[in-house]
Amino acid sequence: MSNKFLWFIVQISILWLFSFYITSCTSDKIPITSSSGKARELFIEARDLADKYHQAQARELLHKAIELDSNFALAYYQLSALQTSNKEFLRYLNLAKSHIEKISDGEKWLILALDARVNGFPDKERDYLERIIADYPHDERGYSFLGNFYQFVLQDYKTAETYYLKALEINPEFSIPYNELGYNYRSLGDYSRAEESFKKYIKLVPDSPNPYDSYAELLLKMGEYDVSIEMYEKALTIDPYFINPHVGIATNLMLKRDYKEARRELKEFYLKARDDDERRFALVAMAIALVDEGKIEEAIMILKKRFDLAKSNKDTSAMAGDMTLMGFLAQEIDAYDQSRAYFEESARLLRISGLDKDIKDRLSRGYLFNRSRLALFQGYIDQAKVYARKYEDDIKTANLPQQVRALHTLKGLIAFYQNSYDAAIEEFKQSDQQNAYNLFWLAASYEAANDKENAKVFYKMAANMNTIFDIAYATVRTKSELKLAELEAALAD
Repeated sequence: MSNKFLWFIVQISILWLFSFYITSCTSDKIPITSSSGKARELFIEARDLADKYHQAQARELLHKAIELDSNFALAYYQLSALQTSNKEFLRYLNLAKSHIEKISDGEKWLILALDARVNGFPDKERDYLERIIADYPHDERGYSFLGNFYQFVLQDYKTAETYYLKALEINPEFSIPYNELGYNYRSLGDYSRAEESFKKYIKLVPDSPNPYDSYAELLLKMGEYDVSIEMYEKALTIDPYFINPHVGIATNLMLKRDYKEARRELKEFYLKARDDDERRFALVAMAIALVDEGKIEEAIMILKKRFDLAKSNKDTSAMAGDMTLMGFLAQEIDAYDQSRAYFEESARLLRISGLDKDIKDRLSRGYLFNRSRLALFQGYIDQAKVYARKYEDDIKTANLPQQVRALHTLKGLIAFYQNSYDAAIEEFKQSDQQNAYNLFWLAASYEAANDKENAKVFYKMAANMNTIFDIAYATVRTKSELKLAELEAALAD
């Protein structure tokens, strides 16, 4: 499993006394600040468990630390990283923010960097992370955090690599960068170095489920489905409640088109889920498998069940997300009126949610994107352009790389539907190249421009993207395979 969400787990050193607070005795490592030495010890133990992905045990220790020190900002911060729902993640992050007045600068910057990520301010996030490595130049974790920013936010994989290697130069026994380097090299298409990194990760923490899970995901990407399943099963023998391997196993089975076994695996996962958050995770995985099988109406019914769980927990933001997914799938079966109704309800739920304004603003831009694409598929090109211009205007101030890439997707679709295939190609080339949906439309643009060879290349890439837990990929995988077969047959004649 990638640390896309868990990269901000804090690992720090021993402390010095400041007033009644305890902080680090060395100025080149990010400190911990706590009024309780015992709470600090529990935090460090929890940190080690979290690094090894023993998350339930880590959460238990962090709660004990907070009982001893209710002002323990870093404990709240790390607890946020260990939540499985957005609602609880935000609750603990806000608790961390509420206790930053009497902690060190390094701790503040960690918390504020994460807050900037959530609220959609990448420039602020980078600024905080760069302050950390400037003031704590021998803290390997600071470099790892910055590497993750370049990998997951900017998709600048070469720069990310330099920061991960710097972290390992400082501490070769620090396991997390090997995991992230593995994903970084995978994104670059360098599977050999990715495999090497994951094997080093396994060697450093052989009693953790995550290295085997990460290596299994690489094997899945490489099309080594049976070996990937073996690695996922190895992760489950270490921790039967580590949830990601169930989805990984089901994805391998899905890619092999063994849908019956994929459903069985996900049903087992659902039945042994410990809470509604894990049940929601299982349900969306079921929906993805159904989409890949071509059963989109059934997938929407599963997502409605997922929506009901969020509703029972009064998680309005999760309900909005489910409505967006249903709207996306309804487009795929030409149920345009229903799709629009889902998007409208998603926007309404987002407006009444308890999310901070900046988060609402960031998420509400997705409504403009979705309405533009929906209008386009309905044949209302002028209306699609209106929504697209509004989307472009709204993302200018935030300058979020993910949304800039999404804008290129939108512009590419509009150009395609206007028969401007060369323009569409240029737009899709600037969209997210890790997204099979964009590669499918890039291939379609090449095909429409009568460049059959490049069309084959990108249909093949889209078909063989082999990404885990990806509903967009599920909508284009079979279509890409069919288009590729058609082109190859035509070229053979």
